[in-house]
Amino acid sequence: MRSKTQFLSFLFLIAIMVVGTAVSSSAQGRRGGGTPEEQKAAFDANFGELTTTLALTEDQSPKVKAILWTAQEKRQELMASLRGSGGGAGNLARNGMREKMAEMDKETLASLTEVLTADQIKKYETFQASRQRGGQGRRPGQGNPQ
Repeated sequence: MRSKTQFLSFLFLIAIMVVGTAVSSSAQGRRGGGTPEEQKAAFDANFGELTTTLALTEDQSPKVKAILWTAQEKRQELMASLRGSGGGAGNLARNGMREKMAEMDKETLASLTEVLTADQIKKYETFQASRQRGGQGRRPGQGNPQ
């Protein structure tokens, strides 16, 4: 009888591990952005929304897209370097990452101010803030952080 209980406990533990691994893999796939094609498709979808939100002109659109795609590529390179280093020293690496991301955001905004009007910059900042809070600008499937 005891071995049956142990066996069932073991099976239950295995089931929990399998479910946990599946959930973790799914969440990492979303966070990592998937394949390069999926990342490009997500970027294009977000850019389409941004184009409407900012009411970009035909002249502005390719310039803004180039600025944002370059920023996206830099962000991906930074994330890859962090993953490649095994995550570094925990919080120290994350704090360095935040600083680098903040600097990249400033550079992106500076580049955008050369193309967008002051009103469009305000709308862009609002759009970005809503994405960071999990608002309207989030891609489907990303979920809302809680």
